Amino acid sequence: MAIKARVKYEEIAPNHGVFTAEPLERGYGATLGNALRRILLSSLDGAAVSGVQISALDNIEEDELEVLANLKNLALKSYAEEVLELTLEAKGEGVITARDIQHTSDIEISNPDLHIATIKRGGKLKVALTVEKGVGYQIADEENKEGKVRLNASYSPVVKVDHRVEPARVGKSLDYDRLILEVWTNNAASPEEAVKRSSQLFKDQMDALLQKNTGNLRAVYTAGADKYSGVLTVEPLEKGYGTTLGNSLRRILLSSIEGAVVTAVKIEGVDHEFSTIDGVKEDVLDIIMNIKKLAIRSYSDTPLEMTLTATEKDGEVTAKAIQHDDELEIINTAQHIATLGKGGKLQITLTVEKGVGYQVADVIENKKINEDKNIPLGTMPIDAAFSPIVKVNHRVEQFSEKKREYDKLFLEIWTNGVVTPEDAVKTSAQILQEQIDIFLNPNSPDAEDGGAEASGSGGASILQDSVDVLELSSRSSNCLRKANIRTVGELVNTPPERLQDIKSFGKKSAEEINAALARYDLKLKGDADDFAENTDAEDNLEEDE
Repeated sequence: MAIKARVKYEEIAPNHGVFTAEPLERGYGATLGNALRRILLSSLDGAAVSGVQISALDNIEEDELEVLANLKNLALKSYAEEVLELTLEAKGEGVITARDIQHTSDIEISNPDLHIATIKRGGKLKVALTVEKGVGYQIADEENKEGKVRLNASYSPVVKVDHRVEPARVGKSLDYDRLILEVWTNNAASPEEAVKRSSQLFKDQMDALLQKNTGNLRAVYTAGADKYSGVLTVEPLEKGYGTTLGNSLRRILLSSIEGAVVTAVKIEGVDHEFSTIDGVKEDVLDIIMNIKKLAIRSYSDTPLEMTLTATEKDGEVTAKAIQHDDELEIINTAQHIATLGKGGKLQITLTVEKGVGYQVADVIENKKINEDKNIPLGTMPIDAAFSPIVKVNHRVEQFSEKKREYDKLFLEIWTNGVVTPEDAVKTSAQILQEQIDIFLNPNSPDAEDGGAEASGSGGASILQDSVDVLELSSRSSNCLRKANIRTVGELVNTPPERLQDIKSFGKKSAEEINAALARYDLKLKGDADDFAENTDAEDNLEEDE
């Protein structure tokens, strides 16, 4: 069952707040914390003073550099897209603050008490300020002209971001993350507003990866020479987004994609993994290492068993010799298992389970002991690397478009064949999208329900769940299984053209699935009427299976 995460926001001051997100799957805390920190500091738009012209600086206590430094600290909110000019003119003895700056209603000064200068008796100060909107940090690239000083502009309203990750408890387990994100702003935006904007920006990137309409953003997938590799290209991304997106997707791809592996083996006549077997070239450790290389696709959420029986006449034994039911599929049937010589004999029982991430053998063994006291003697748990992702590389290139600098992300993925790289990226994008969603509504009523509850009726909460939660007929379930559509998220994001290509999938199946999805405010892409009318083959599929 899915664990429901929540976010609580605590305001320390109008410009300082703390967000606590829990319980998050192990590893998600660092992924989300790093991504949000990068976006908060580099990708939020804002307004800043980009140029200053001082035409009078008479009898002022501060020198010109000090006045410029004070003006750079202005916290501004601009409601206009064009460049704006502000003026500051004062004379006579007194303290000059940001309140003395003359401006139109298109500009709001969020720190009006900011000290600008101190005028002595008979003094005079006259300043013209240029205010522009932008993103991130921009170094002044123009020379000073006609007395105007160009300033480096920091547009982000966020001043500082800290984050840390702690263990979070769910029941008796501490195998979850608690993310604590602390944000300071310059008052031009509240921490809550800044985090919501950052979350929406990040979510927009995920939408592009899921092939939704997100303006000019393009995500293109190119398959490699084989079905096990591919490259995703995303552009144009705001400067800095390429690294943020690449790091986040790489973390999720390597740690959070569900897979199926052998978690335990029992070899007849063998008591432990340091044994040798008469007539078999490989020792038990070598055989186990070969078994760990199996690429397995499981259509069941419960552990299943496979068996391998071989004798000396078989010689080289490969994965093709493994017997299993229809709920399991071995992708790399040519994988070498062992070599049998004279008198050699192998009888192996393999336990296959689905999971996420990496589990050491001791954890698996303890889990099995807790669940089943009658584990057969000689059963050997195996370290389990569940992820079907073998390797992920990413790089970022910069390019210019319409006088602006952008990032282009290249994400290269290799899998073991159980999933395609394209499907793996989409699943990763869905996972990130679900995690970032909780920051769009901190302190919502759902956040008070407690994180240990199972997922409820919200659409986002079941996207990672198996399609089995929809309780479909065998006919529809078998269609989805044959098309390797395993989760609700994969189902609702499958293009209608692909569904139409599934043998025996027709209008009746589409209507049944839409009726089940409606309970979670979800539906298939396209219209059920677009599917062909039911055929006899579809009506009899349940019986044939």
